[in-house]
Amino acid sequence: MNRSALAVQDEFNKTDSDFPFVPVIRRIHEHARKDADKVAVISSGRRMTYGELDEASNRVANFLLQKLAGASGKKGANPCRDIIIGVLTGRSELAYAAEQGILKAGAAFLPFVISYPDDRVRFCLEEAGSPILIVSRAQKEARPALCGKYEIIAIEDMLTFADASYPDIAVAPNDLAYVIYTSGSTGKPKGVMIEHHSLSNYVQRDPKNIEIMHYVREGRIALAMAAFSFDVSIVEEFVPLTNGCTVCMATGDEIRDPFLLAKAMQKADVNGMTCTPTFLLSILNIPECREALKNVDFYDVGAEAFPAGLLTRLRELRADSVIMNVYGPTECAMGCSAAVMEAEGEIVIGGPMANTKFYVVDGNGDFLPPEEKGELIICGACVGRGYVKNPTEKAAKAFFTCNGLPAYHSGDLASWTETGAMRIHGRMDNQIKLRGFRIELDEIEKVMAEFPGVDTCAVKVLNSQGKADYLAGYFTVTPGSGADAREIIDFMKKRLPEYMLPPAMLQLESMPQTVNGKIDRKALPFIEPAGRKAGNHIAPENEDEKLVCAAFAEALNLNKDEIGVEDDFFQLGGDSLSSMTLVSKLMAKGVSSSDVFSLRTVKRLAAKLSEGKKEETLDAIDDRERKRSHKLSPMQLEMVDNQLAKAYSTMFNNMSYFFRFSRHTDAERFRQAVNAAVRNHPALSMKIGFDEDMELVQTYTPGIIPEIQYEYLSD
Repeated sequence: MNRSALAVQDEFNKTDSDFPFVPVIRRIHEHARKDADKVAVISSGRRMTYGELDEASNRVANFLLQKLAGASGKKGANPCRDIIIGVLTGRSELAYAAEQGILKAGAAFLPFVISYPDDRVRFCLEEAGSPILIVSRAQKEARPALCGKYEIIAIEDMLTFADASYPDIAVAPNDLAYVIYTSGSTGKPKGVMIEHHSLSNYVQRDPKNIEIMHYVREGRIALAMAAFSFDVSIVEEFVPLTNGCTVCMATGDEIRDPFLLAKAMQKADVNGMTCTPTFLLSILNIPECREALKNVDFYDVGAEAFPAGLLTRLRELRADSVIMNVYGPTECAMGCSAAVMEAEGEIVIGGPMANTKFYVVDGNGDFLPPEEKGELIICGACVGRGYVKNPTEKAAKAFFTCNGLPAYHSGDLASWTETGAMRIHGRMDNQIKLRGFRIELDEIEKVMAEFPGVDTCAVKVLNSQGKADYLAGYFTVTPGSGADAREIIDFMKKRLPEYMLPPAMLQLESMPQTVNGKIDRKALPFIEPAGRKAGNHIAPENEDEKLVCAAFAEALNLNKDEIGVEDDFFQLGGDSLSSMTLVSKLMAKGVSSSDVFSLRTVKRLAAKLSEGKKEETLDAIDDRERKRSHKLSPMQLEMVDNQLAKAYSTMFNNMSYFFRFSRHTDAERFRQAVNAAVRNHPALSMKIGFDEDMELVQTYTPGIIPEIQYEYLSD
């Protein structure tokens, strides 16, 4: 053992902090008890207070206690310890009511996103032994194939349960809190189990929890937009709510549509957000989003490497914002370390947070001195229990004991700086991060290999001329099987989430091999996503098609001449993030986020543009826009504020001019021209008032200015 190296690392690991264990659900309940009317969650324009959230989750908890524990479900001991309950409700405040109700009952929650295939949801629930899946009523009706060895219950029905009292179940530190399924190297997703003490330690506002110290402040309204199957969603829910802040939960449409997202952020006055660098970069070029981001004074950035240049671009919006580079695998309760980004230069993730320790070791498990690269071992209170139903010998490869502490093999190549900050240099295995999602390439290969007729297969990450990374799949087939790429992708869609589907596929005669007989991944040929192949190219024929091709090119960082009218945006490498850029380019032409996801190709989207032209003339558009209310511009708001502050001032509302006209001026024609100018400038006939959300808006009121008349004045 290198004792001197261990001694140096121990100096960097002085993170012990002693605070009492309080379950997260107790913390949220205490905020509801002290300030019941404070807004806890904003979603789709609805505002749920802490009191309302507490009552809703109480009803869910008492419903579950009666169903799972029967007569024993009384206050005190935990009758539902380590029972795992699935949640698939969609993006609304009801998801929080369900998850927190499960915790109040003493059970653990397992969250899903509604886009997950039925087979994947069923596998996770049955492996976890879940007796119940909580869904929305709409999901229950729309997905009858979700049925399995568990009962499906609508959250709306649970909220009618009579008992709304706080159940006060005694939750122990080592009771299970939640399970998140991540991509697994065995070909099946694996369920990470996190206990209550780890979650409670993470959300604690303590000087050694630098992330939480900056995240939590009076008046914090934090944006939540992570997929519920992604552990960042746990951060977005429990950090704000255990510390008395407000969550603004973005809907699916808002996440996909940058204009709707910007509007929601401004309406809710969002001033903090947790997101990936990829997402931030995708919205920074959109003016409406930049305007909304000017109100954000805290960025919790993680799940991917922090890119050079991002800090400068965020600083352009406001100089006082706190921008954090956060690190932490799902297996270690979200955030293990964080660094405040002060200036461009070397990217580090800081040091370990409260009750967490980092060790860098070589291949033999020996401790390494600063500046030497090795595997990062994470130890302490953050480390999870393990994987659901994982055999002990396999779990031991990931979870073990180091220096007397629970520990986790991160698989990340890392090194200490001389000052005690940690650098991450990449992965040591076949796991990758793509658009913030952790993906085991082995899992994709396992599913691909299950398709009848596929002999061998491989998946790798490619990058075309500095553009966005994408997955590429390679396969060989049994002679005469007739298996092709499209059939394989259709098969994979039923088993994998969208972000794990390779947009580029290539059939090979045989797989390249290393001298040891393994697939030589470095020798696999470069391939473009399906839509970029030259043989598929059909040039645009009209202005609308050319416009959409140019928008595709800008969103995907491609040459517009590479894009044909039959090309599918998502097969070209597009995703939910780049679709936001596309929408921003076509929104003015009547194309929405849902159009991009449903129409997908240049030809269909161009046809949508053409339909819009046929359906609505410029005059019709003008009439429509005059009939709806509009928000006030910043200058207008300033003028209104000034006028209200100085009630008798005539600075803005009484401006006059005096002109002398020639005797030969045609007075009647001049009168008609002035009236036409007033009609053509609706801003001159705007009336300012409050809308139903009590926001100041301006509404076109044509009768507010009477017809201009004239009269002769004597010399």
